[in-house]
Amino acid sequence: MHKQRLLILLLLLSSAWVQALQYPSGEQSKPLPPPGMSTLQGCLQYDNGVYSLLGNDGIKYRLAGSSKQLKGYVGHEVELTGKPSSRTLDNTPAGGASSVIQQYVFEVKSLKHVSLNCRAY
Repeated sequence: MHKQRLLILLLLLSSAWVQALQYPSGEQSKPLPPPGMSTLQGCLQYDNGVYSLLGNDGIKYRLAGSSKQLKGYVGHEVELTGKPSSRTLDNTPAGGASSVIQQYVFEVKSLKHVSLNCRAY
């Protein structure tokens, strides 16, 4: 009988441990992003043909991905799922010195609307 209680206790503890790994903040309603993906939350902005996100961490992220998906949410608080990436821009004139620029972007895969208004940072 003592072994059964010990086994049940061990199973309950291991289940709680697995749950804690899946939801480290204790928030069970928000699943983790797929492997290789991450999430950003902040204010969606659009300026001179470029979408960006002013993150809740105060960092401005240049966005790449579906502009159709982002278009209706400019000025709104959103949560974006995607992955950090980079792209190379080459504006080298023929016969000129190289002007290759490495630009870091966040490749947006999905968008979740959070609020009609952005938070004040």
